Amino acid sequence: MTSYKYFPQRLTKIDDLMRRDYRHITEADRCFFVGEYTARKGYANSDTNQLILNFKKPMDRAGQPDWHHKEKTIQVAANVLGASHVFWSGGGATSPPIKEVGPTVVLEAAFQGTES
Repeated sequence: MTSYKYFPQRLTKIDDLMRRDYRHITEADRCFFVGEYTARKGYANSDTNQLILNFKKPMDRAGQPDWHHKEKTIQVAANVLGASHVFWSGGGATSPPIKEVGPTVVLEAAFQGTES
């Protein structure tokens, strides 16, 4: 079972010290992240890797025995986003295009019962 026991439960803000690692992020941007993904290390490397790889499961896996991992991942991501109201304090933020159902479901679950 996917536990995400060590997955961070709060967002980290990209500050001046971190910004040098992300040249596309400017001082005017308010950017946050949760967890650290390590490329090409697989599920076993960290809870963050496990969460991201499960989240990226393609839609053609729906109904397969491993699909419950994606559903759990969506709930974990929704809980982290829902607990941090930092994104939704106004300011005309824009979001990247949504490529599949996952991000939409996460946002809907994270803000269920809140006013728009």
